[in-house]
Amino acid sequence: MPPTDRGFGRRFIPDARDAEFSVRRRLDPLRAEFFPKGLPPGTRHYRQQAPLDQGNTGTCVAHAWAGWAYGAPLMTKRTALPTPYNLYREIVAIDEWDDNDHEATAPDDELQSGTSVRAGVQVLRKRGHVANFLWATDVEDVRAWHLAGFGGMVLGTWWTTGMDRPDADGVMHYTGSQLGGHAYKTAGWTDTLRVRSSTLRIRRAARVLNSWGPSWCQGGRAWVLDEDLQKLIDDQGECCAAVEQPVAP
Repeated sequence: MPPTDRGFGRRFIPDARDAEFSVRRRLDPLRAEFFPKGLPPGTRHYRQQAPLDQGNTGTCVAHAWAGWAYGAPLMTKRTALPTPYNLYREIVAIDEWDDNDHEATAPDDELQSGTSVRAGVQVLRKRGHVANFLWATDVEDVRAWHLAGFGGMVLGTWWTTGMDRPDADGVMHYTGSQLGGHAYKTAGWTDTLRVRSSTLRIRRAARVLNSWGPSWCQGGRAWVLDEDLQKLIDDQGECCAAVEQPVAP
């Protein structure tokens, strides 16, 4: 089990309307508009702030979106960003669950119930930080988005014991028992990760920035291989790509 100072808090309800705003359908027009000369394929990393730490609260969604907003390549910061905890309070006020709106009966009790990735990005849109958001439906969408130059994503997935204890290469594996629902952000992609623990020494992987402070894994960061990421997506996972520019219908 994870140490008691770690929290989870991602909750999930699928929405059929996400298919209308998929990365696959919208990425090419965005890429043509903002990067007409193209970018070299293979690997792309984005500048990031120091890892945040949600402690034992259920505020992973707010910390993931705050980490996304604090990082690159956000082109415009139209309004000041709140702290992750204040952002969380804004998120639970508009999310899909009425039980989040209860009166807290103990210190920080309101920070424990968790919330959804969708409600998080909706608050950022309401605050003017993003114009819209898209959804990746598989690992190829995730790869294409990162290599296109628009930054990372916020992932909402199950979290397991194999993910909680990354291997010597800093790779977390979707194995073992479930510990809870978790949200975290990505900070890049590579097609050429050298992995000693795999029969295939060169692997494709996304770089993950967690919200459990710098002591977790590699300074708060880890890798997730493409095959595990696909399994996570297939198992009620979601990958949200926020964009600052309007997305045409």
